[in-house]
Amino acid sequence: MEISNAWFEKFKRKYKSCLSIKKPISRSEERITAEDPSSVLKFLDTLDEYYKKENITPDRIWNMDESPFFYNLNLKKVFLK
Repeated sequence: MEISNAWFEKFKRKYKSCLSIKKPISRSEERITAEDPSSVLKFLDTLDEYYKKENITPDRIWNMDESPFFYNLNLKKVFLK
């Protein structure tokens, strides 16, 4: 689905008070490496081994990370609220 420039301009005017345009920050080398599929699979294998070794069951696992993963950081600008 593609939106027209007119629609986008109206949207920006309507929500001007709560939106801003910023340049995205590039990812660090560590983040790029951490998002590599082979690194993720290696981590998950290691984590699975640790869970088994320590007898950690799924009901004892909590997700506390609120950091997003971004897949297209070649953008020139992004909208923020």
